[in-house]
Amino acid sequence: EAELELFRSLDTPAKVQGMLDTMPMNHEVVKDVCMSALEAVRQNHGHCLEGALVGAYVLSLHGMPPLLMDLRADRRDDDHVVAPFQLHGLWGCLSVSNHASLRFRNAAYGSIRELALSYFDDYMDGTGRRSLRSFSEP
Repeated sequence: EAELELFRSLDTPAKVQGMLDTMPMNHEVVKDVCMSALEAVRQNHGHCLEGALVGAYVLSLHGMPPLLMDLRADRRDDDHVVAPFQLHGLWGCLSVSNHASLRFRNAAYGSIRELALSYFDDYMDGTGRRSLRSFSEP
């Protein structure tokens, strides 16, 4: 009930991202997990998929479609999952990441492809090599 009240108060993508920015990362120290949106909020931590699930769910409570997009890296790096949204015909997305440059995008992109490509320059593996290779359709 308290979580639903919180979710209802997050009525813009920027407000949802503000909440996501306060969640510590789920570093999966013991084992690989993927919590539901509600459980990630209750445990107050999440990795990119859990953050995207929270974001998509909260946006859906405000009439937006719950969308996920996988930013696919080469085999030496990890994929990144975001929650895209559309405002006034332009695309943006919500995101949780250790790297600030892989987080939120304002609704400023004319297509999903443009949105995905906005991550290219900052999407690097541990050696500094750009590793973004493709993306899924939401």
